[in-house]
This record gives sequence, structure tokens and C-alpha cells, in this order.
Amino acid sequence: MRKEELEQLIRKDIPFLVIDRILYLDHARVPFISSDDYVGAKEGMEHLFEQGYQRIAHVKGKGLYHYMDLLF
Repeated sequence: MRKEELEQLIRKDIPFLVIDRILYLDHARVPFISSDDYVGAKEGMEHLFEQGYQRIAHVKGKGLYHYMDLLF
């Protein structure tokens, strides 16, 4: 969603929130929900280990942002 569209929602007092993004607008605080990727991956791996899986691979595509590619 473009900045102009978000500002229009704010001007019209339409409730909204953003998922897995933090947005900064000059004059408004934008509500958001985010997930903890580290905790989710850890809990997922623990579950697989508890189920007896031992050979587990991590498959990923190109990151949305450059820094995401640097993490691996």
C-alpha cells in the first residue's frame, strides 16, 4: 500500500493495521502486528525433533530485502 493510500485511511478515520511491516508516517502512528521468526522457527524445529525427524532442510527463495539474503 502506498503512503498516499495510508494517509487517506487515516484522514477518513478508517481503522486498519499492518501485518509484518512497521510503517512510519510523519504525523501518525500506524498499528501493526508482527511475528517472531526466531521463536517460530525454534518451536517448529523442536516439534519436528519430537516427532523423530532428523534430516531437516531449510529451503528459501530470494529475500524480499537485501539484508535478508545476508542472514543465510
